[in-house]
Amino acid sequence: MPEPASQARQRPSRGWWFVVPVALLAWLMSTPFGGWLQSAVTGSGVRWQDAYTALDTAEANLPRGAREREHLLLALTQAEGGAPKGLAFGPRLYPAGTFARLRYETFDEDGERLDQWRVRALVPAIGNGNGPFWREQCTRECGQEIDRSGGFRLRRSGLPGIAEEWVLRMPVGRTFDLPVAPLNFQDILDDRERSLGIGTVRVGDRFLRRPARITVTLEEACPAKVRVGTVMSLEFFPNAILPIPRGFATSRWAQMDGCGRPAQLPVEPAKARIAVSDDARKPEALAISPSAAR
Repeated sequence: MPEPASQARQRPSRGWWFVVPVALLAWLMSTPFGGWLQSAVTGSGVRWQDAYTALDTAEANLPRGAREREHLLLALTQAEGGAPKGLAFGPRLYPAGTFARLRYETFDEDGERLDQWRVRALVPAIGNGNGPFWREQCTRECGQEIDRSGGFRLRRSGLPGIAEEWVLRMPVGRTFDLPVAPLNFQDILDDRERSLGIGTVRVGDRFLRRPARITVTLEEACPAKVRVGTVMSLEFFPNAILPIPRGFATSRWAQMDGCGRPAQLPVEPAKARIAVSDDARKPEALAISPSAAR
């Protein structure tokens, strides 16, 4: 005899019982502990996340709508000032996670080049060495993953010198003039930030601004895969006769793949500095701070 419809509706579904264990297992495998369990089975204990999401950067918190996102990005960037002259306010030419190499040049009022240097940076930035995450040691698993992929461990993003959005919208190979104003920059391999100051020199009976012109050229824009690796390892008590576990240790690192491993840039000899009048700024303020010429 067929079961009444009311009783059929009241009877629990036969397949509900396995939903909770499956959901729990899925959550467990997404944690560092799950990565350690995976390592015991497959030999890969690293859990990977997109770096912009894992480090909760501004890039990961932009509006979802394309129009709203573009409006916000340009509004924030224009507020910073310093837009390259002649750069069209079009869409981004490169994705987030672009490894950029820029060349800067400065000139005097007669068009003679005073200095030239290069700087490399990851744009948008994911951080610049502030906080314990950036100071962690590269563990054995970290070194193995970097060697396996031929990637590069990120210790900082670097500072491109101009707003990141301008870098992401500049065509490669085209030179732009910048407003003559101080610049701050840091190559991705440099330990400290550097600066370009604006000074005044006396030529005859005139006081001239130096440099009189600043240009920037995007020489290379390499889209990279930027990730954060997390691994949990089992630690044992030292000097024990038998291996006795004492707990788990979690380590994280940022890694850039797909753009090779940047080498230290060669130092290009800077031209002799022009002396500054007594009532002007010091000579060091006329160009890049010591050892910053690239």
